Amino acid sequence: MNEYGVIVTSVLLASILGNVFETILAMMLFAVFRKYSGGFHFNNIDVCFLVTTALFVIPPMIKLPVDVLTALNLISLIVVTGKIRGKMSNKIVCLVIVGAGFMLQSSAVSITIVAACILLLRGGEAVERTTSEYPRPLS
Repeated sequence: MNEYGVIVTSVLLASILGNVFETILAMMLFAVFRKYSGGFHFNNIDVCFLVTTALFVIPPMIKLPVDVLTALNLISLIVVTGKIRGKMSNKIVCLVIVGAGFMLQSSAVSITIVAACILLLRGGEAVERTTSEYPRPLS
């Protein structure tokens, strides 16, 4: 439920602010990055909702110079190469996303990916979920 709430709220706020495309792009890249990198998770679902929604809605409103974007992308590159362990495919996916940050030169993308890298530094590993780990519907 939390993921859907974040998506709907982020898109609604982005449409009001006129940043729908960059918000959706950052949201998609963040989701894929986190799936393959892991990282810190908040214990409180309300805090998670607020922080994640802010992470998707605020960066598209910030316009950074190219040299700052390059610095953010370099930080992300260093974190990904040094922190992601396990399957090489996980690291490759994350490196491709960081590469997208270099190519797109988008404040929203670069800020969102560096934030995901900060969460990666805080802890957590990428995990493959099995069907038994997903919540079961109430009967």
